[in-house]
Amino acid sequence: MANIKHVEILKRGVKAWNAWRRGHPEIKPDLSGADLREINLYFDADLRNVDLSGADLRNANLECAKLMGAVLKNTNLSGASLRKIMFESADLRGANLSYTDLHRAHLTEADMRDVDLTGSHLDIHTARKTKLHGAILRDIPEEGFYPFEYTSFLELATAEGLDELHPLSQPFILKYITEAFEFAHRKDTEEAAEMPGFVEYVIKKIKVLKRLYSKERFTSEFVEVVQLINVKLVEFLKRNPEELYKLSWRAFEELIAEFLSSFGWEVKLTQPSKDHGYDIFGVYRDVSGIPHAWIIECKKWAKDRLVGVDIVKTLYGTMNDLRVGAAMLATTSHFTKGAKEFKASRYDFELRDYEAIIEWLNAYHPNPEGKLVIKDCKLVLPGVG
Repeated sequence: MANIKHVEILKRGVKAWNAWRRGHPEIKPDLSGADLREINLYFDADLRNVDLSGADLRNANLECAKLMGAVLKNTNLSGASLRKIMFESADLRGANLSYTDLHRAHLTEADMRDVDLTGSHLDIHTARKTKLHGAILRDIPEEGFYPFEYTSFLELATAEGLDELHPLSQPFILKYITEAFEFAHRKDTEEAAEMPGFVEYVIKKIKVLKRLYSKERFTSEFVEVVQLINVKLVEFLKRNPEELYKLSWRAFEELIAEFLSSFGWEVKLTQPSKDHGYDIFGVYRDVSGIPHAWIIECKKWAKDRLVGVDIVKTLYGTMNDLRVGAAMLATTSHFTKGAKEFKASRYDFELRDYEAIIEWLNAYHPNPEGKLVIKDCKLVLPGVG
């Protein structure tokens, strides 16, 4: 049960609470089971590592609150506001929200990275642009899958980090994107009538997520045949690096895909229509099994044709529109000074020029675990056959 003194201090307001916490950093406040309905803790309330398990926070104002590492297991947060105000977001990174009632809680742009939402009544209709990198979403009740009249079933698709959820979240997110994709294509919804641009954006985003979480698997024989062709190409180019410039643009895309596959990535090439905003969709999984999505654009250009900042910015804009984790631009040419300066301050963006491609060539080793998929195309080896 809650420490009565701690509850009394909290109810005096944010200023008094924060001052008390600064003066007693050794104390871990216990607010478990406390009745905190409609409490106003706006702005910047320090609730880090606080035990709020089982507390009643219905309709509480927690906007911009610091809740990192807090224990909110079995807490009632229905109707509570944790949304972003001005430039500040409620920060729940690493908090435990398992079996928490978040029904109609306002979570817009809340930072919920690495949060455990196991069994929570997550209202996906108020999760717009929420940061969910590494979060655990599973065993969420079925009623969370139906829209309320004031929000959209498609809101969750706008959340950040859906491409980097915890592995335990994958059954949930696969179920959601399947149902949301069908919902987005219906013509009888308010979204279709009133927000066609939003629906179009969501469809584009879900297409990326479907590729990321697809259960589709390809036969080992098919993968081996594709890799054998690419191995021969790589061996030829190692001996004749200048022949890079003689590849077709499609063969260059396939070569980059093979490099990524050799790193253990799951790689899919887009169709050759060139209208996707990128050429390759790649997924790699880190040591903990969390998937990370990349989009890769390939420019097979002459050595004297530099790739400028406008093209780099366009790809970066596509990455942000789709809310994938990172992007890469690979070219047989080089980048302008402006393009390099644009990339310099962005950790989620990679540039690979001619010399970098040659480095990949020289370090290449086929990876039998790589999953490279190329449909409806054939490689023509320059100078061979």
